Amino acid sequence: MRNKEREEDHQKYDQVSETYREMVEKIEKGDFQEALRLAQMLKKQGADQEYWAMQMSIAYLGLGKTANAKSCIEPLYREYPDELTFSVQRAVCLYEDGEFFEAEKTLERIYPPDTYLPFYYSTYGDVLENQGKSDFVCPLSGNRKISSAFFKAGRWIAENGIYGKPDL
Repeated sequence: MRNKEREEDHQKYDQVSETYREMVEKIEKGDFQEALRLAQMLKKQGADQEYWAMQMSIAYLGLGKTANAKSCIEPLYREYPDELTFSVQRAVCLYEDGEFFEAEKTLERIYPPDTYLPFYYSTYGDVLENQGKSDFVCPLSGNRKISSAFFKAGRWIAENGIYGKPDL
């Protein structure tokens, strides 16, 4: 009996892993509707939230549904506040919804990131510029941050990859 339960667990995990891989591929190809369908399927199958919520949030953003995107990422952000990718996704959702101050607070909390995070710098620069903060001193670290430099760094990384150093 125990072996049968273990085998069922392995089959469920394999199925979730395959669906997850397919969902990520759909997002990379810009097929947000199909990615959303796969995320909802994982949710209905009882997969852990980490497997579907982030991708569901990305898919909703791709479809222009920012409120839905935020509602997917918020529980992950609250449960895993130190997970950098959840923070960045939350900030992108807030930014897209016009909540620039909240987006700034979310990004400020993880500044500077100790690893490459897609959209971190460009989102941070956009958030600051939309608040008229083209040059300011970080209240937590005392570092001077120039939003256009964040924007340039994000654009450079998007165009050239994560290796090398952008000329700011």
